[in-house]
Amino acid sequence: MKISVLRRSGIFLLSLLTAVTINLFDPTAAVITQKVVAVSPVMSGDYEYNELYYGTVEITGYSGKDKEVVIPSELDGKIVAGIAEKAFYCHEDITSVTIPESVKSIGDYAFCQCTNLDTIIIPEGEQDIGEWVFENTKWFKDQPNGCLYLGENDHIFYSYKGIMPENTRIKIKDGTTHIAGTAFTFVYGDMVKSYEELVSVELPSGLKTIGRRAFQECVNLADINFPDSITKIGDMAFSSNQPWLEKHDEGSVYLGKVLFLYKGDKSKLTNYEIKSGITSIWCEVFRGCEELKTVTIPDSLIEIGERAFFECSSLTSAEIPSSVVNIEYGAFQECKALTKVILPHSIKNIGKRAFDMCDSLKEVTYYGTEDSFNKIVMDEYDRDSITPLLKFLSESANESSVYSQSQEDENTNNDESEKTSENASKNESKVTHEQISRNESETISEQTSSIEENDSFSDSAFLLLAAAVLVVGMIISVVIIVRKKQK
Repeated sequence: MKISVLRRSGIFLLSLLTAVTINLFDPTAAVITQKVVAVSPVMSGDYEYNELYYGTVEITGYSGKDKEVVIPSELDGKIVAGIAEKAFYCHEDITSVTIPESVKSIGDYAFCQCTNLDTIIIPEGEQDIGEWVFENTKWFKDQPNGCLYLGENDHIFYSYKGIMPENTRIKIKDGTTHIAGTAFTFVYGDMVKSYEELVSVELPSGLKTIGRRAFQECVNLADINFPDSITKIGDMAFSSNQPWLEKHDEGSVYLGKVLFLYKGDKSKLTNYEIKSGITSIWCEVFRGCEELKTVTIPDSLIEIGERAFFECSSLTSAEIPSSVVNIEYGAFQECKALTKVILPHSIKNIGKRAFDMCDSLKEVTYYGTEDSFNKIVMDEYDRDSITPLLKFLSESANESSVYSQSQEDENTNNDESEKTSENASKNESKVTHEQISRNESETISEQTSSIEENDSFSDSAFLLLAAAVLVVGMIISVVIIVRKKQK
């Protein structure tokens, strides 16, 4: 009986020593912990937030009980730049909310179902207002039918409320700088109501942004002006079958400072130059342009929209100018011939799958440091895919001259060095594509394998130490058992 207990004790000791050894030296645990910490929201008082870029945060939740909520402009020393989707959803106790000037975006349904909310204070500034942000609040229910405005000096057109008369013509107030998402499109879940009575809209001269789905279902909209002040138009803000667009000439369609679309046959586009002064490329403008080889982007551009260059299978390089701040979801996805990407230090956000399935991509040059690159808001899957291809250059370098020089150097390489470079790129590309083809958990495993390969000497030492610990444990157990038998 004593021997059996001792044996079990010995086995337990060995198991314990093994577990301790593995936990001490297994690099996988560190990688997983780091990822969990990186994506976890942070609590600061009553507010939950996620970090964005360059010392800014987005509020994702609220646990307080205050009736009059004054949202802070800073949390933990970081600027509050956004309010996320459903951040204050269903907080029925809230009666008023004051939003600071620092907030530049308010996500969909952010204050929806705050049934006692009747006072909304939003100072003038740059704001991107999402869909149904204040629906089913007391404020909304108390408003008369017709055009609803929000903010200081009514600078936000929020929505049209009620039933529209036939042949409705609307002139939006002077001083309005933003039109909220779904302003003229009733959207709730899968239900979309068409405001087909709307035939004409006059936009004010100072208008800057038009939100997502704002006019999507206005199927009879025949007349609308677009002032030069417009810098951003949200995804699906208009539809391709609306009468005003059907009357537009074929070719490039510019709405204010936005390249909205290319009307007509895009199949023969090979080289394209975006006109100077444009700040935004709308979603899917060049989607499926299989013959497009080069695009000249002006240094005024700030945003590249969703799937803007999706499936441009002949595009070989993407030189993003130093004015660009945001690259949206799938912007260059499936650009099979893309070999080089140049990213400026101005980039703050790279959307999901922006460079996914770019099978020939060998080099991503970033004008900045590794630290500043790590501050770019980006999905971990995409970061893991881009990181092996990264080359860092000084922010102060002349981006265009360095790019030209890199092209010249590449052309003057001899055949032997080209083959060497090609083989190295193939090996690197193989690893990258394996990462892209797996889900995020598999990516973690690949990172762990990479750590193990690059640190094989250290791992061997760890294994030897673990083996020594196990042998010592076994010897101690045997000695104890023998002594007990002798007694």
